[in-house]
Amino acid sequence: MGKNPRDAVTVGKGMLELLNVDWLPVDEAFCVGAAELGVRHGLRGMDALIANAALKHRCELITNDRDLLDSSLAEVVRVRRP
Repeated sequence: MGKNPRDAVTVGKGMLELLNVDWLPVDEAFCVGAAELGVRHGLRGMDALIANAALKHRCELITNDRDLLDSSLAEVVRVRRP
C-alpha cells in the first residue's frame, strides 16, 4: 500500500471485518484520560491513547515502540517487547 488516502480507507474497512477484535469507544472522557496519562508518563498523541486503552482494560501492552518502552508507563501498565 502506498500513501494514497484511499488505501487507508481500504485497510480501515478490512480491519472492521477482523474477528476476535473488540473495538473500544474513544469519547471525550477517554481522550482526557489519555492526555493526563501522557503528561504523567511523557507520552504523545497515539501512544497515550494506546497506553490508556491498556490501562483501562487491564491489558499487558506488547510493543516495539521505543517511546512506550522507555517511558515510566511501566509504573501503571505492564509493558514488554513481543
